[in-house]
Order: sequence, then C-alpha cells, then structure tokens
Amino acid sequence: MWCRTGEGATARRGLTLPAASSRVCNRLQMENSTGIRLGWAGLGRMGAALAGRLLDAGFDVAVYNRTRAKAEPFGAQGATVVDSPAELADRDVVFTMVAGPEDFKEVVRAILSGDAAPRTIVDLTTVSPEASQAVREEAAARAQERGAQQLEQEAARARAAADAIDPEEKP
Repeated sequence: MWCRTGEGATARRGLTLPAASSRVCNRLQMENSTGIRLGWAGLGRMGAALAGRLLDAGFDVAVYNRTRAKAEPFGAQGATVVDSPAELADRDVVFTMVAGPEDFKEVVRAILSGDAAPRTIVDLTTVSPEASQAVREEAAARAQERGAQQLEQEAARARAAADAIDPEEKP
C-alpha cells in the first residue's frame, strides 16, 4: 500500500488525514496499477520530498519547477520533466506546492489554459485561508468547465502524510 489511513503507519504516528485526502489517497492506490498519471508543480524542500515518494512508489509523475535545475534530478528517477505547468494539464491528478498565492494562481491558470485539464488539482500551497479561497474561486469556474475538481490540503498535514508513507511498500 502506498498511503494508509487508520491502522498502519498513519495510526502509529497518531495522524488523521482529512476525508478528502483519504479519498484521493484511496483512489491513487486503486488506480496506480491501471496507469494513473500524476503531475507535480513546486519542488521546494517539501514538494521534492513528496514527489520523490510518489516516484519511489512507482507512480508515473511529471514534474514542473520554475527553476528547471531543481526538477532535473527527478528525471533521473523516472519523472517526466516539463518546462511549463501547462504541460501538466493532461495528467489525471496534479499537486501544487508553490511559494504563495500569486504563484499558485499563475500555475493553476497555466494548467487550465488549454483544452485538456486534470481530473483533480490538489493544492498543497501554504497560504492564508482567504488567499486560498480567492484562488480556488477564480480557478473553480475554469476547472469545472474542463471537468476537474480542486482540493486543498494544508502543507503541514501533507508533510505529516508524507512522513506516514513507507516507500518500501508498493501498491
């Protein structure tokens, strides 16, 4: 199993994942074997760790970082390195973990700028709830037009969830 809630690593560390995170995690577990394609925008310290865990678990991951040099090592691990967040639009699920609300807005706009769109965009960017809401409202219309849903997840909870993942266990 890639990610667990309830018993196992999550329970051992005393973590509780929000229901939306649990649903996405469960869906990823089921779909990994059927070829789910993930995208990741933002490879800072936490983003790099989380994207690396997905690669370690055998997922097909495309990565974007505004500083391409930070993304290059992921190519050596099997990730597809892209030059623009718009190139993540054909992925099933895209995670964003960028520096702030303006960067998040720019990334989501790029992802939703073309004809394709991911089914789900998971926002892991650390911003105020008000800033996150404003970005979600702007992006919601674009996402819904293209059939995507958007989830938000505080980065602190994402870090706790990443720590609960055992990269040795494959789905």
